[in-house]
Amino acid sequence: MNIHIVWIIDHIANTVASHTHDFYQMIFCTKKGGTISVDGKVYEAKQDYAYFVKPGTIHSITQNREMKTIDLKFYVHDADAQKFLSNVPHQFQLGDIPFMKMLFQTIAKEGIESKIYCNESTTSALKLLLIKMIHEFNPSSSPHAHDYRVFYELPEQIKNNTDIMILDLKNYIEENINKNITLEELSARVHINKTYFVKRFKILFGVTPIRFIMNMRIEKSKQLILDNSLSMQQIAEAVGFNSLHYFSAAFKQSEGVSPTEYYKCFDKQ
Repeated sequence: MNIHIVWIIDHIANTVASHTHDFYQMIFCTKKGGTISVDGKVYEAKQDYAYFVKPGTIHSITQNREMKTIDLKFYVHDADAQKFLSNVPHQFQLGDIPFMKMLFQTIAKEGIESKIYCNESTTSALKLLLIKMIHEFNPSSSPHAHDYRVFYELPEQIKNNTDIMILDLKNYIEENINKNITLEELSARVHINKTYFVKRFKILFGVTPIRFIMNMRIEKSKQLILDNSLSMQQIAEAVGFNSLHYFSAAFKQSEGVSPTEYYKCFDKQ
């Protein structure tokens, strides 16, 4: 998911006249007071509620008390994500979803303090927040559901911002599954040593990084095998194996049959 944050602020909200803009906006009310109007509907500004404004949607804020908000503005450059975000309601209660509330607060804290690597941590946290929103309001839909099975539930509690960055590595691994991905490379991306990285990764995902990558390679190869548009050699290369022999051995160890036998099983159906 390609996103770009343009504005983060934690403040006493001001009255804002009706207007539109070409980016997304989320307003998290941390102290009630006033109203927020989105697409012609007026909502009472309630504590622990979020207000979601899609690009091109007219909206305004009317403050009549000390209403406090965390205001987040961002672009989403991903057609699938835009489609699923279109189903997110203009108002929903973040207090009912503690993990989402924690992510929103993390985005605000990291973005406002502007510490080293704050851009990476805020972007990672926002990606996870948007994914959780997509899951929450599109329970039966996923743009890549056919690509990979969901092996592990997203933890409801994480330890720190490094964990958020580790969770976000799933996207990086998916996008680079055809390459040789090393522990050194992954640990460097989250700025921690390899030993601690492996420990935290296993706590968060339930398996080691190497096993996680192998599982993802096999799941992707199963989809490509059933698509029947590539040779086995091409499939092996597409999911990051440098030899057909190694790919076949790994596939059989995981699935109990060779890639060719796997295809034949489904071809008969």
